[in-house]
Amino acid sequence: MAVLQYLSTAELIKQGAEARLYRAKFLGKPTVIKERFPKCYRHPELHEKLNYRRTVHEVRSILRCRKVG
Repeated sequence: MAVLQYLSTAELIKQGAEARLYRAKFLGKPTVIKERFPKCYRHPELHEKLNYRRTVHEVRSILRCRKVG
């Protein structure tokens, strides 16, 4: 519930087929929030696995970018 309240104050930047991107402030710093929403046509276990893998890959990509500068 707190997440929904927080997102209601954030600015929606873009919505795609897999997620919504928001701009907000977190601990006083500008932040981008990615909200992945469930797909009704996808099996719940498959959906969970795909979300987990995508999130892990995104974190790795962000870390690589930070190393490069």
